[in-house]
Amino acid sequence: MSPGAADFLDAARGRIAEAYRLIDEAGKRMREHQSSRVIAGPRGLFRLHVRGGRIERAEAGPRRPTAGDTESLVADARDALAELGRSRLGELDAWAR
Repeated sequence: MSPGAADFLDAARGRIAEAYRLIDEAGKRMREHQSSRVIAGPRGLFRLHVRGGRIERAEAGPRRPTAGDTESLVADARDALAELGRSRLGELDAWAR
């Protein structure tokens, strides 16, 4: 097909429109992924404060853990970190589409 043909121009316009759509979608995903959120462990003993996929801070609570809470606190932290890992994998899957 020659560069001047109407079909060529229509195909080029279609590819350019698709490229703009992909750029807009990527920008939207980047803004969503940079939002702050809190990931709490299922036992309510540990929380991660994250922005995008980065941990900004971690905290125990809301009640003050005791020595008897050690195993539960560690399990809660492990579960919260696992959830962060799963959310990161979801982000990567979304980008692959």
